Amino acid sequence: MNKQLLAACAIVSLFLFLAFDNLAPAPVLKIRTLDGARVACFSVQPGEEITLLSINSIYGAPVAERVEILDSGEFLTTQVLSSPAVLEYYRLDDYQMRVDGQAVSVPRAARYREIRMIVDVRGQTRLIVRGQELALWKMVADETRVIFSIENQPRFAGCR
Repeated sequence: MNKQLLAACAIVSLFLFLAFDNLAPAPVLKIRTLDGARVACFSVQPGEEITLLSINSIYGAPVAERVEILDSGEFLTTQVLSSPAVLEYYRLDDYQMRVDGQAVSVPRAARYREIRMIVDVRGQTRLIVRGQELALWKMVADETRVIFSIENQPRFAGCR
């Protein structure tokens, strides 16, 4: 009888643990168009970085922006890599030159609740999340405005 009671308690405990774990809020990176259509969704963790890659429309130079996901659900740009002309255009005059001729800057600590951008063929906007690269410019119509946001959702819901 004691073995059956212990086994029943263990099963109930495991069930409760799994139920509460799946109900616990978890951050999700959502990318949507302005009308709310989902473009992409990823489970993420605070402290994780994503990278936005594009071609600057004025100078035709590649741009890489590393963005950290904060505990607060905000975004923090941690590094911008491009040509000196692009960084000066972005008013990031305190850049450092790398050996490969690229300039790198750490912008001031500005936090954003969301990131809004236009995705177009000319800019060839791409996103790297957890080592996976997405060609956003191939996923939406040319010149589509998108919004990046972090939302806390129950684990079981995730990116459904």
